[in-house]
Amino acid sequence: PVRYEYAQPEGEPVWLEGLPTQPGLYRIRLVSRNGFGKPRYSEVMTVPMEPRPLAVELPSGSYVYGSFPDQKLQANFTNLATGDSATAECSAEEMPNGNHKISLKSLKIHNESGEDVTHCYDISVTEGQYTMQKRPITVTAADAEKVYDGKPWDQAQAGLSKGSLHQGDSLQIQFESAPMDAGSHPLLPQCTVVNGDGQDVTDCYEITIISGTLTVQPRPLWVATESAEKVYDGNPLKQEKWSVTDGSVVEGHSLVAAVTGSQTDVGESP
Repeated sequence: PVRYEYAQPEGEPVWLEGLPTQPGLYRIRLVSRNGFGKPRYSEVMTVPMEPRPLAVELPSGSYVYGSFPDQKLQANFTNLATGDSATAECSAEEMPNGNHKISLKSLKIHNESGEDVTHCYDISVTEGQYTMQKRPITVTAADAEKVYDGKPWDQAQAGLSKGSLHQGDSLQIQFESAPMDAGSHPLLPQCTVVNGDGQDVTDCYEITIISGTLTVQPRPLWVATESAEKVYDGNPLKQEKWSVTDGSVVEGHSLVAAVTGSQTDVGESP
C-alpha cells in the first residue's frame, strides 16, 4: 500500500502522515515498502493548496417606507466545502434616498470539528440593497353645506381614510379658502407629512386625495309690496312701497327694489 506524507516547503522537513488540509505551499511524497519491508519514497513534489473560492451574496429586495425588515438579514453562500458551515452578520446602512445598502459585517466558517477555517477560503462578496417604496395613504375631505353669508368657507375638514402613517410621523392638512358664491365648490386638501424631528417626509408617501364638495345654498329672502285702492278718478293708481318680510341680507349688502305696475281703469293688477 501507498501512503502520503507532507512537510513545510522550507527548512529541514518534518514529515507528517496524510495530506495537508490548510492552504499553503507543501512538499509531498509517497511512501511504500520494498520487498525487504524497508520504506521506499517517491520523488518529492512541491504542491500549492489554493484557498477555496467562496461567493457570498447579500440579500436584496424592497420595502415600504417605515417597514424595513426587522428580521435578521441572511446571506447566501456558494461553494462551501462539504461539512463546513458559515455564519455571517449583515449590516444595513440607510442612504439619503431612503434605500438601504447591505454590507457584510462579519463572516466565520467552521469545519465539522468546530475549527475556524475562514482563512481557507478566497471570499468574494456581492453587496445587496433594499429599495424603499412609497407608503400609500388616502386622505378624504368631508362634504359641507352652508347658506350664503358673504364669507369664504374656512372650516373644511379632512382625515386619513386608508393606510397608516409611519410611527412618529404626523399628517398636516391645509385648505385654500373656498369661494363664497352660491353653488358647488371643490374642497381639495393640501397634505404634508413630517416626522418626529420636524423633517418633511412627504416624498416618502404616495398620497391619494379624495376631494369634498362645499355646497353654498342661496340665501332666502322674502320681499312683499303693499296693496292700494281708490275710487276711479281717471288717473293711474301706483304704489311703490315694499318691505322684507323674512330673511335678511348679509352685513355690508343692501337691498334695492323697484316696484312696477299701475291701474287706471276699474279693476286690479299686480
